[in-house]
Amino acid sequence: MKNLIALAATIGFLGLTTGCSEVKKIDEMKDNTSQMNDTTKTLLEKTGDMKDKLGEMSTTTEELDSKMQDLLDVAKADLTERLHNVEKNMAELFDSMRQGDGSGLRRAAFDKIQTQRSLQGRVAEAGLYMMSFEFQVMGNVGIDQDAVRRDLLYQQAVLEFFLKIDELALPGGKFIPHAKPDVDDLESDDNRASAFNALAFALHKVNRKQAADPNYGRPLSMYDLIMNALLLKPEIDNGRIQLPAGPHYIKEVLARPDRVRQLLMARYNMFAYGLLGLSTNMVEQSTLRQALRLIGGLDVDISERRLGAGGLSYLIEEILEPAARTTRDMYAIGLAPERTLTTRFVLSRSNVIPNARSLNLTALERRALELWTDYRDPKFELGSAAHR
Repeated sequence: MKNLIALAATIGFLGLTTGCSEVKKIDEMKDNTSQMNDTTKTLLEKTGDMKDKLGEMSTTTEELDSKMQDLLDVAKADLTERLHNVEKNMAELFDSMRQGDGSGLRRAAFDKIQTQRSLQGRVAEAGLYMMSFEFQVMGNVGIDQDAVRRDLLYQQAVLEFFLKIDELALPGGKFIPHAKPDVDDLESDDNRASAFNALAFALHKVNRKQAADPNYGRPLSMYDLIMNALLLKPEIDNGRIQLPAGPHYIKEVLARPDRVRQLLMARYNMFAYGLLGLSTNMVEQSTLRQALRLIGGLDVDISERRLGAGGLSYLIEEILEPAARTTRDMYAIGLAPERTLTTRFVLSRSNVIPNARSLNLTALERRALELWTDYRDPKFELGSAAHR
């Protein structure tokens, strides 16, 4: 019995002890929950503060972006203006340098034309001379795009060219297409005529750096400028065009009819000798030997079999095309080509092969013969040939 009472007392004590412990834990949980509520509240308050600050930062960032864009716009505009000024200054600098360089090249080339010992050397120097005029190196940037300036450079080049060839031209409009260099007497008729012929022959040369003239769709040569003016002469004479309307280089050409005629006649005759020079070894022989060969008749073989496609193409481009074009253009302006006695003899004793009756002509050979016929046996009427 005592044992039961003791056991009951022990159980009761334990229960009481356990109950107190649970109550204590609940109290502690309540305290912790309260602390968590306080912490959460504090966190929410700080989160709200952070949200407000982020909003302020967002506003500040947008303002900064706006200011940066304004700054970039200002910088871009300033940079664009600066680059434009730099480009303009560079164009002006290049133009000034080009003027001086071109002038120096022309002076050097013009002197060398008169001192080279071979006609080939004189023609090469004449080509360099023609390609060193300022309009020959005009591009598509800066002041080169100004049409008024282009016409001014044309006019200055034509004026200078005619003033310089006046130093070489023989009096009375005389031309000697077969003249040979005479470096022992630079003022002799033959030496002056040889230099004049080289310039006449190279009139059509165009610098590879020259941009196309928008009015023509291609770069122009000194020959083009001269021929353009001559083709407009009927319009001017009839009063349909009244100078100074049109490009100013026109009056430089039309003011020198005798010199233009002398120049074109020399050029026309020169192509007969140019053909012999490129397709035979005549230039390597003495005058006497050349005459003897021509007296006996000279076969001029321009076949593709002998020259190859490249060689025949070169002959077409350098001799036959400009020869035929010059012939057509002279008829178009009403100027009938005249051959000197020597040129007539050279052509009469030169037998170009193959000929139009040959079998199995290649396309290049057919083209070469057509051009040669236009030059040697033209069928044009004065004023009717088209300028090309």
